[in-house]
Amino acid sequence: MKSSFIFENDEFILEVLYTYEKGMDGDGWLVPDDPDELEYEKINLIGKIEEDGSETIFNMEIDVQYLLSNEILDLINDQMQLDLEEKDYFR
Repeated sequence: MKSSFIFENDEFILEVLYTYEKGMDGDGWLVPDDPDELEYEKINLIGKIEEDGSETIFNMEIDVQYLLSNEILDLINDQMQLDLEEKDYFR
């Protein structure tokens, strides 16, 4: 299932596009359950937050997936989990 959410920190507004695939169930004895797969496909910079707190939205999407620090990527991964829980995909 493909989905997206908006991630904001003190400086940036990012749109995160991700895919979630539920793993197949095992037989409960010999064959273990397959793990669920959750990964982001693309992270776009869509705006910035000014020092006065106002937002500036860009007219284009800028792919910044490979420019982000590990700390920000960890926060994005946490937000993906919360987004899945809110959308109730884990059923």
